[in-house]
Amino acid sequence: MRSFLKNSLSRKPIDILIGGHLVRKIAKVGVIVGIRQIILAVINFCYVIVLSRLLPPEVFGVIALAAFFQTFLATIIQSSFAESIVQAPSLSLDQINKVFWRNASLGVIAALILLAVSPLAVSFYSEPRLYYVMFMMAASMLIQVAFVPFQALLERNMLIEWLTVVSMVPPLVNLIVATSVALMGGEIWSVLFGTFCDSMTRAILLVAAISWIPRKSSKGVDISSISSYGLRNVGGAIVGFLSRNIQVLALGKWASPTEVAFYNRGQSIFQRPVRQLAAPMVNVVFPKMCKEQHNRERVLDIIVRSTWTVGLGMLPLAAAFVCFGDWISVFLLGGNWTTSGEVVRYLALGEVPTLLMMALVRGNAAVGRPAKGLYVTLGILPVLIGGVFLWAEDGAIAVAQFIVVLRWVCMPLYLWIYLREVGFSRKVFLHGLFQLVAIFISLVALGFAVRDYVATSTVGFNFLIGLLFLFLSYLYFGICYAACRLGREILIWILDAVGMILKALGIQFFANWLRFIHHSFSRHTD
Repeated sequence: MRSFLKNSLSRKPIDILIGGHLVRKIAKVGVIVGIRQIILAVINFCYVIVLSRLLPPEVFGVIALAAFFQTFLATIIQSSFAESIVQAPSLSLDQINKVFWRNASLGVIAALILLAVSPLAVSFYSEPRLYYVMFMMAASMLIQVAFVPFQALLERNMLIEWLTVVSMVPPLVNLIVATSVALMGGEIWSVLFGTFCDSMTRAILLVAAISWIPRKSSKGVDISSISSYGLRNVGGAIVGFLSRNIQVLALGKWASPTEVAFYNRGQSIFQRPVRQLAAPMVNVVFPKMCKEQHNRERVLDIIVRSTWTVGLGMLPLAAAFVCFGDWISVFLLGGNWTTSGEVVRYLALGEVPTLLMMALVRGNAAVGRPAKGLYVTLGILPVLIGGVFLWAEDGAIAVAQFIVVLRWVCMPLYLWIYLREVGFSRKVFLHGLFQLVAIFISLVALGFAVRDYVATSTVGFNFLIGLLFLFLSYLYFGICYAACRLGREILIWILDAVGMILKALGIQFFANWLRFIHHSFSRHTD
């Protein structure tokens, strides 16, 4: 095991990371990613719970107001070059050097823009604390954005061991620093210092992972294909960001920072952890889809399997939070966050269309159509903005309800766009999608029946019921998967990959036990 970690976490020369894609076995990488994201979600969950109990809701509202602008600028830059580096069929050293300096320049410009708009934000929200909050966020963003090409190279070559370290250590440092400062009475500074230390730690680890000192590129180096892909991706990223975060502006202006905090904590309890878990399940196969982009049948097969893998991992969690999210949230965050508990339930329901289409969206990006749904989102955006601003005066719960309805209504339109003129079989994808939706709906109906039967006024008992239902939800999905051929193949794939990881780590007993289950499923599949 020591030699395995030593080889995996050795510093990688830049020469082996450029050129074509270095694709590793998806099953093994996927399991490592799954384990990593679970641990990372636990760390972030602890961060949310601890700081929610140490700091008043208003603090998170002010941070969320400033984070809107910072995240907006960071999204533009990261979508410009990060995915372009991963998707490019081949790269040269001169190209990646030029991309680094262009990306760093954009980071400086973005930080200056963030500082320039801080007086406008203070005036718009009548919140003077935004001055120093946005200054600290500009410093953190400058560090974070500068090293985007380093992380993109790790993702391009599926160096999952280094990506695991880079993903897990900074949030842990953030948790320790933020908690320590909060205990000393730092309040809003606890969040700011924690975020800054997160960015610094991430930068140090990325430099340690790759032996590369970016130099000035040769004259005439062509990165037009990388820039073109990035520009197409930026439009979709901007519209997607606004569609997910416009409620922060509306609630901050027409309600209060406290209502922003309620919505933000609802996102932190469910929406962000779920995306944090689900996105890598799809991103891990993105290099493989890019390599197979000219074989549309093969790409579709990867999309369908990825969708079912995301479904197995995330839909039971979504069903449990739709039914019991308020009980779980109130127990974890405390009685001051009851409104966030209701927000969580609606956000969980509204996240299901995103989860079901996530692999399809990435598949379109892999074949050179990264912003296929841009025009649909642009058409819907005025409706979204108008509805959010209309309902903002009624608070966070009303905004969450409106967004849920809009996402489910728009889902068929997005499916039509992403399956149109791309070479993917609609029948194959929709057949699997309808099966997952049917399983999810039946589970939610069962959850509401249980809720009506066992509801009490005891917070702790309600929380235990929610946890028990979460466990039974995964069992229910596992049984449903075992009853159909594709589901059994996904279960076999996961068991096989976990068994290989356990064997590599020397945990032979559990590896043999999983192999026995694997053979049992294989006999039924055959």
